[in-house]
This record gives sequence, structure tokens and C-alpha cells, in this order.
Amino acid sequence: MACEDFDFDLGRAVLEQLRAQLADIEGGPLTALGQVEDRRGIYQLIYQDVPVYIGKANESILTRLTKHQRKIVGRRNIDITDMAFKGLYVHGNWAASVSEDMLIKDYVRHGQASWNGTGFGINDPGRNRDNTVLAANHFDRQYPIRDDWPCSDIGPNNWPAWDLIQTFKDQLPFLFRTGVKEADVAGVQIVVPQRAMSARDLLILLAQHVPGSKATIFPGHMILYVNDHHLYDHGEVVWPL
Repeated sequence: MACEDFDFDLGRAVLEQLRAQLADIEGGPLTALGQVEDRRGIYQLIYQDVPVYIGKANESILTRLTKHQRKIVGRRNIDITDMAFKGLYVHGNWAASVSEDMLIKDYVRHGQASWNGTGFGINDPGRNRDNTVLAANHFDRQYPIRDDWPCSDIGPNNWPAWDLIQTFKDQLPFLFRTGVKEADVAGVQIVVPQRAMSARDLLILLAQHVPGSKATIFPGHMILYVNDHHLYDHGEVVWPL
């Protein structure tokens, strides 16, 4: 035939160039994000010189890296100073042509994204996670939350319960989910005896003052629910005792 169809895999071509350019970049410490711009793009996390996570930020690389930084500092078995990152700003016209699934699969195929698919990048998986038995390689199993995290901005005072719940949630570098509503604790005051109590101790203190509450610590998050009758296979119920 004098003519044939032309089929150009734009996504694959962009992906190959992204990979090649990322490989040429020298990584920077995840503790120093001051020079990162608020732009969309592709980024990679590196743990002890091994690439472990690849992500695509459709809005802001800085926002995503900041979230990852905060998540890691609140985990056991890992030191944030062992983490580095590298990234590429990607123009919107090209970013749309690169599928995040394709990007991840490509790096997994090269053994460079062991944290992808292990729950690392999920912000809030919802209440179904409370009843899920995590795989051995799940990020939360390998690097559980620091329940001894010091809540340094919560000082000794007589706190309105609702204010303390909201401040506690903002203090934590990991997920705290609660079903407690403001009306459930209307008029309730909680005496915090000292500054920088641990997350575990503050969770128990809260639960002691919320009628009908149950507090549970999981590998990746904490919950405080009211009238909770679930049995959790991999959560530690810390209140009621």
C-alpha cells in the first residue's frame, strides 16, 4: 500500500524522557523544601539512596512533598534525614499525556517504587481501613505511627472538649478520625495537666471525657468514635480499658 496508519505513543515518549531526565538530577534532602516551586510535575522519593516512590502532582509538587515530609516524621523505624527527593516541573500540556498508572508501573518494573501500592500516598482511606488486615509490606505495618508523638502546642489548661479535639487533630502528623460531634461534648471541659503530652495519653484523656466513646490506635491512624461496637483485628483499644 502507498499509505499506512501512523500511530505515535505520545505518553510513552514523554515517559521515557521524564525517566531519563530524572535519572540525571541530583536529589535533595526531604527536610529542605525551600527551593521547591508551587507547580505541577513528577517527583520521586528516595530512602537510603534507593528510589521508593514515584508520584505525579497535578497541582503542586511542593504540596505533595510537604505532606510526605510530615507523614514520615510521625513514623517509627524511619528517619526523615535518610529521605531525599527529586522532581521535574511539567507543563500542563505534557502532564495530561502522562498517565500516573503508566508512570508507576514503569518504575515498579525497574524495581524503583516499592512504596507505591502499599498505602503510602493515601490521605484518608476511610473507615473501611479500620477493619482491614494490612499486608506485611504495607507502609503502615513497616512504619507504624508514633503514638508517643509530643503534642507540644497543647499546654496545661482547662480546655473546652471540642477545641481540644480540633487542636489535637491539627497537631498530629498522622490521621486522627473521629465521629464525635460538637453537640456530643457541649459544655464539657477537659483539664490538660501538662504541656507536650503524648498522642496516646491525650487520646485516652479525650476518650475519658466523651460519653460512650471508644479510642483505638492502628498502625497508621487513631480513631475516637462514639457507640463503637466493632472488634478490630489489628487495632489496639486504649479506652475503655
